[in-house]
Amino acid sequence: VAFPEFRRSPALQAAVVNRYDDELSKQVMPDGSMIEGAPGYENCCIYGLLRVLRFCRDYGIALPERVPQAVERMVRFAIGCLKPNGRSPMFGDSQDDEGRGYVSGAADVFPLPEVQWALTEGREGHPPAFTSTAFECIGYYIQRSGWTPDALYLCFDGGRFGQAHHHEDKLNFE
Repeated sequence: VAFPEFRRSPALQAAVVNRYDDELSKQVMPDGSMIEGAPGYENCCIYGLLRVLRFCRDYGIALPERVPQAVERMVRFAIGCLKPNGRSPMFGDSQDDEGRGYVSGAADVFPLPEVQWALTEGREGHPPAFTSTAFECIGYYIQRSGWTPDALYLCFDGGRFGQAHHHEDKLNFE
C-alpha cells in the first residue's frame, strides 16, 4: 500500500478499508475480545492493527470510526486481562506472552492513562478503574486484589469454544 499506484487507486483503497471494517465488525466482540478465544492471537492482531492505524493516520487514509473503536476495545481487553507480572493468560494455544509489548504501539494512537500505566509498569498513568471483571463475550472472568505486581489474580475461562479452531481447555484457570 505504500506504492504510488495504490494512492492513485481510490477503488482499491476503499476495498481495503471496507475489508478492515467488515472483518473487525465480525471478529471483535463488544467487550474487546476476539472470536478466536486465544489471548496470544489477539495480542498479535492488536500489534498489527495498531500499525495499520498509524499508517492510515500518517498517510491520511480515512477509516470508518468502527475500526479504531474496535482496536481500542481490543487494547482495553488486553490490559484488563494482564496478570500481575504483565503477561497474558495462556488460554488456547497462547504462549507466555508479555502482554505489555503488544500494546506498546497504542500510546500514540490511544493516549489513555491505562495504556501509559501498562507500558511504564505503573510508573505513569493509572490502571483500569476495575479490579475484577467479566469479559462475558469470550467468557473470561477475572478476579484480582489490585493492579500491583504482588496482587492476587485469578482468570477463569468459562466461555465458549473459540472460532476457527478449538482448544479443549475450557474451564481452565490461571
